[in-house]
Amino acid sequence: MSSNDFSSAIPTIAYYVEQFILCREERECGVNVRSVEIAQKSYSGEKRYLCPAPIIELLNEKGWTWLKKELQRVYFSDPLKLSVCATNYESDPNSMIMCISSVDNVPEQRSTKSYLTTSKQVLRLKSVYFPSRKNDNLKNLVIKHNLLTYSGFNIGTFISDKIHLVSKFSKSKNATPKNVLDELFIRGGRDITLFTKAKNQTYNKYLDYKEGSFFGNSKSWGCFEFFIIDEKEPVTNDEYTFIEDNLKYGSIVLITSKNYTLDLPLCRVMKPEGQILTIEKDYKPTENVCQMQRICLQIIGQPNKFLCLNSERLSDNEAIIKTESTIETVDSCIFYISTVSSTTSKFGFIRNIPNNPVTPCPCVSNCVLKSIDNYHHYELIGKDFSPKLTVWIGREQIESYYQTPTQMKLLFTNRQRTWLKSPENISDKSIYLLRDDGVIYPTDIEAIFH
Repeated sequence: MSSNDFSSAIPTIAYYVEQFILCREERECGVNVRSVEIAQKSYSGEKRYLCPAPIIELLNEKGWTWLKKELQRVYFSDPLKLSVCATNYESDPNSMIMCISSVDNVPEQRSTKSYLTTSKQVLRLKSVYFPSRKNDNLKNLVIKHNLLTYSGFNIGTFISDKIHLVSKFSKSKNATPKNVLDELFIRGGRDITLFTKAKNQTYNKYLDYKEGSFFGNSKSWGCFEFFIIDEKEPVTNDEYTFIEDNLKYGSIVLITSKNYTLDLPLCRVMKPEGQILTIEKDYKPTENVCQMQRICLQIIGQPNKFLCLNSERLSDNEAIIKTESTIETVDSCIFYISTVSSTTSKFGFIRNIPNNPVTPCPCVSNCVLKSIDNYHHYELIGKDFSPKLTVWIGREQIESYYQTPTQMKLLFTNRQRTWLKSPENISDKSIYLLRDDGVIYPTDIEAIFH
């Protein structure tokens, strides 16, 4: 065998990248961190626990199962690494991942240690609160989740978005500090969660979705997007126009799951007084809906029917007519609404698992094609970019230039542009970011040339 034959038999990085893409479903790991966007401080020894409670969730069970097996193969076959595992990591042997959650600058909030497995993929932190202290100028905080495996591998630290702190949830715009005004009210296009507090229950029931249906969940909560309908334009079940504004009582809204696969019926947001609602012939939305306020969701076209979370499944409930202008509903039709943040990180490994954590995980939010004469390039917009990253589409490495932590430039050759334009040559046009030690970060952004 010649030296050239021998060198050609060694797999290239392009080969490993391509193999990961082909097996992405089995090897991709995901972490989702969810939390409220605004929280109320606790005073005089009280503990106002965050509601809904912050959540960290492992996504894609197949990928985490692959990672577990790979770590077992690498670490448990090496006595030296196994000793590192025994000294650096105290864990239940049946647990796959330990999660250490902490809040910076809040000494009263001690770090908590919990465990996640492939069968228990959702962790809810029920004891997080923010005490108020004298001369305390903290305006916002984040929750950090450090994930470690039983083998001693530090997966990384996954951080929530900023949580803004307020003394109380004011209902008056004039009484609201300017620095939290945008967060206090609920603007169309934001992420929200909905839950009920029935009098005969000791726990909240959160609206969630899975496998094509909405349901009530007491252990986790779903994240939804909502949009305010412009009633000046014709409103049908198929076509409507959205407006950018704060949510108000009387507004018509579309609420959809984050993956846009499920929609609730169009509903009007109503203000309950106890369990009594006022029906009007002509609604003129004026009063802003504040964080954690109570709302009822009246189904459009059925003025006496409201969404109801009384059982495991979301249903509708018919209100009782009291007078010509008032009706009475039930507790399970009264929802609390809050804006929330949801951050998902995806990663995998093209070869061996490195010693360094996978975080911070770069994220691509947009890909913009720019053309000047015959010069074409893409600009990647996102966060946590670094000079250690290269960009791939399939087994093709794209010439890339790091500019800032939020921006990268991509240059394509003529051959690559022709290759991307032809659907026969490639089925997956998604962009992948590869770190120099073999950690790969999949994205859902495609590079498309028309």
